[in-house]
Amino acid sequence: MIADYFGIENRQKISNSCIQVRKSMVKVFVRNFLGARSFTRDEWLEQNTEIIKKLFDLSEQQFAIIADDTYCYCQKNSINFVQRKLYSGLKKRHFIKPFVINAA
Repeated sequence: MIADYFGIENRQKISNSCIQVRKSMVKVFVRNFLGARSFTRDEWLEQNTEIIKKLFDLSEQQFAIIADDTYCYCQKNSINFVQRKLYSGLKKRHFIKPFVINAA
């Protein structure tokens, strides 16, 4: 699609460029701006709200996180490999279960 938009005949060049951009983003952007290591301890402690501090009786040096998961049901997939991975024998349905961790 990108090759067609820019009128480039060699699709492999576009594919290689996209792979390089994706790798660069992981090395630079994700490591520096996303994830637990992107903040210092003091910056993480600033994320505690007053409600959380009072609710759980936290000191100024304690940090609270909230962890939650839920079910996201989905339709059967036409790709057999994906369909097998998404099926739960316990629930008898296809779903994914995202798990989110958040600073309180």
